[in-house]
Amino acid sequence: MRLALLLALFGSLEAAIHCDKEYNQIESFYERGYDITCQGLAGNFTRLLQELDVTNEISLRMENCTLPSATSQLFRNVRRIKHLHLENSTFGYSEEEPVFRLLDRLEDLRVVNTKFKVTKSALANLRSLKVLTLVNNDLDSVEEGSFADLAKLVELHVAENRLVDLNNVPLCELKALTSLNVSRNNIGDLNKVLLCDRNSNASGYQSSIELYQIDLSYNKIQDLSTSFAFLKFLRNVNVRGNRLKSLNNSYFTYLDYLESLRADNNSIKIVENDVFKGKQFLERLDLSKNQIEYINLKDLKSVKYLNLAHNKINIATVLTININNTVEELFLDRNNIKEIEPNAFIKYHKLKHLHLFRNKIKLKSLSFNGLINLKKLYINSNCIKYLPKGVFKDLYNLTLLDLSQNNLTVLEFNDTFASLRHLEVLNLSKNSLENLRYDLLEPLKDLVVLDISHNKLHYIEYDVILTNLPLLSSLDIKYNILSCELLSKIIKYLQTKGVSYTIQDKIDLDKINVGGIYCTNEKIGNNSVIVTHVPNRSVIFDVTLSLIIVLILVVLSIVAFRVHIYLKRRKYRADEFELIDE
Repeated sequence: MRLALLLALFGSLEAAIHCDKEYNQIESFYERGYDITCQGLAGNFTRLLQELDVTNEISLRMENCTLPSATSQLFRNVRRIKHLHLENSTFGYSEEEPVFRLLDRLEDLRVVNTKFKVTKSALANLRSLKVLTLVNNDLDSVEEGSFADLAKLVELHVAENRLVDLNNVPLCELKALTSLNVSRNNIGDLNKVLLCDRNSNASGYQSSIELYQIDLSYNKIQDLSTSFAFLKFLRNVNVRGNRLKSLNNSYFTYLDYLESLRADNNSIKIVENDVFKGKQFLERLDLSKNQIEYINLKDLKSVKYLNLAHNKINIATVLTININNTVEELFLDRNNIKEIEPNAFIKYHKLKHLHLFRNKIKLKSLSFNGLINLKKLYINSNCIKYLPKGVFKDLYNLTLLDLSQNNLTVLEFNDTFASLRHLEVLNLSKNSLENLRYDLLEPLKDLVVLDISHNKLHYIEYDVILTNLPLLSSLDIKYNILSCELLSKIIKYLQTKGVSYTIQDKIDLDKINVGGIYCTNEKIGNNSVIVTHVPNRSVIFDVTLSLIIVLILVVLSIVAFRVHIYLKRRKYRADEFELIDE
């Protein structure tokens, strides 16, 4: 029996430890060849890789391997691979051993969740390497000379490690480097980083490295100082999730080609007036999740994507941030915008997406006047009680309108949506609407999705709506006060029209429902209903159980009373016999 168990255990272990090959298209290299996957290699099981019968190998993936003393011979049978991925493993080697020396065609090396020390010999002879990824390797430094042979490396990712100072990584050895990712480390100081000519201190000195992209997100940086003065070709800068309190004029002075800046999720309160001076190519700017009250963007001639969400911006600032009329996508959600005056967006002719949710705004007629190219408008979660006449007048090209999670009880004007003839998605969910007339929806001939869930609707003109809105294919009516009789008719009609409807995510079978949507037992009128809730099965069960318990208690009381009388009479007779005997 023990032998059988041991054999079974050994068999399952053999099954878990394997090397497989699959012939397919390796898209990242646009070549056909073998993709090899090895799991659980350790000790003598390395022979599975060393003896693998394979030709035209392209990619090798090694997972959950235990290789504390790996040598270059491990890869002797897969010398032609271009992609090597080590993950969730133990990988050690002699510091004198160029462990990857046989892989002279390797272009992409990824070491993830694997403790890996980078020494001079580790990356020797990898002259074809273009991408090096070292993620979560417990690295606090890289030995000088480690990158000496990486003449073609263009991308370096050293994320989720323990780097404190970038000067402890010999970046100046990487002459072809264009993209650097050192996110999620402990970097606090960027003083003279990438100043490869240590004898030069001239402001604006051009580094020998022409970085186009740098990711410094989620570190501990408090001050950028002149960190980028030596990187004048930078296009994309990411400093999100740091400890910046301001954006000073000097930070990006020499970045004339800057196209994208992410500085969200910091503690920025002050943005100096000239910080974006000369940034004629900047198209994407994200300053969300800060504490900004005012920002001057007069120098931005090309910005198309502007994210100022989750700050302290008011409507006065909104009036000044698009002077050059270039913004196409604007995020102003979760700010201090309380009232949108008429013509507030008159200078936003090119705007296509506007996000204003979670602001507690009050709308006025012509609040959105001038937004003639707007495609998507999000004004949900604003406690809006009233839609004034003509509020959407200029929104001829709108395709999505989100009015959910407000306090609308009635849509007063029949022409509220009259201009929205290209609207495809209308979200009115989570309001307090009691009535939705067809004449409100009549202009929306292109409507595809209508969400009126979580309201207080008793009646819906479903047949008229569906007949006159031919493109409507999705209708969400759950969580209203619809009678079961009406709901049954609606669902049958939707099914005949091929219109999908949304049911509750989790159905409580004790509640009355039709087709997965809760309903009430109501009498249907043309425009009114009387709600008379029928107790569900849970209530009936509770009442029945209570009656049974009461009945049992009554029976027990009667029995107890009879026993008491019987015992009392017996004692009385015993006393009588004692008196007779005396």
